[in-house]
Amino acid sequence: MSFKHASLKVSIVMLLSCAMPAHSEVTIFGLIDTAASTVTSSGPGSSQRRNQFDSGVGLGSRLGIRATEDLGGGLRANVWLEQGLTAQTGALQQGGLAFGRQSYVGLASKNWSLNMGRQYSPLNLTVAAADAFGQGYWGNSQGTGVGQHSARSTPADGGFQAPARVNNSVLLTVTEGGLSARLMLSSGDAKGNAGRSIGASLTYSEGPIYASVAYHKERQFAADLPEGASPAWQDTWAVGGMYDFGRAKIYAGYYRYTPSTDNVTATPATTLRSTSAWVGTRLQITDTGTLIGQIMQSRYSHPEGVQTGQALTLGLAYEHLLSKRTGLYAAWGRVNNNATSANWLWASTVTAVPAAPGTNVTALSFGMWHRF
Repeated sequence: MSFKHASLKVSIVMLLSCAMPAHSEVTIFGLIDTAASTVTSSGPGSSQRRNQFDSGVGLGSRLGIRATEDLGGGLRANVWLEQGLTAQTGALQQGGLAFGRQSYVGLASKNWSLNMGRQYSPLNLTVAAADAFGQGYWGNSQGTGVGQHSARSTPADGGFQAPARVNNSVLLTVTEGGLSARLMLSSGDAKGNAGRSIGASLTYSEGPIYASVAYHKERQFAADLPEGASPAWQDTWAVGGMYDFGRAKIYAGYYRYTPSTDNVTATPATTLRSTSAWVGTRLQITDTGTLIGQIMQSRYSHPEGVQTGQALTLGLAYEHLLSKRTGLYAAWGRVNNNATSANWLWASTVTAVPAAPGTNVTALSFGMWHRF
């Protein structure tokens, strides 16, 4: 190669290098979880058992893309796209949304971040961090309003899976030392004022201590509204904590959801308020083995004259790490419902649903997950 051609080649490389971001990174990540399960339901005069393969007992299967770019001066741009999937069939979860787990773009610096899109609410982050299972495995805290008992909605409106994940939202996070404050605003489902929400949390996390309190207030979603009705406000709050003793961690939390009775035709099954309280632990048995257990009591207030619904949820799991990315597990869970409760038994993205109020459900799974 001549000196002239070599100089030209070097010039082109330098020009391309200058045109491309100096500190940008794109990462493809994911997790696959599969399990063999036995689910048993028993109620007044009936008992059923079924064997099945599940995806998402221990951890939700997913595929995602995250990107960051250093903008200089301590400022960076962030992008997050994450979809849930069913490993057995390849089908999308979260109602078939392309990126139903999270989808946002934002800016961040050392002590703050500002993201816009579909993302976890401050309320959900508080509840999940106070859950010994981290909202995975049978018997986790998704039996609260973050999962089952929340505003009615569909994938077609902006309230789908709220208040766990919030569409059309802006989330500001500010951190100083061990304190973190979050504020989220959402425009709802773009049908008048339906689904508009505001949420906030204050969290302390330093050393062995985690403590958080969160509040979420939202208008009724379009799926809850008769034609022409004005959406009413409904609210949720939660408090949770964790203490790390070293090889043992103790978790506890409380959750309350109060839906509005406006625009609703009350029936004996109508829930006027739901509350849940739980306590759990993670015990490091060996360097690669962790035993996890949790118990949760839930109560559901119904119209006057109807017995209060009560559900006791139990969960137990053993997790064995083959590496930092691969784990095996055994997970068991049970929910006991009284005559006016039909609480579901939740794993990560799998549920065991009672056929009717008063039906108890038990599940046992053996599975494996791998992160990449």
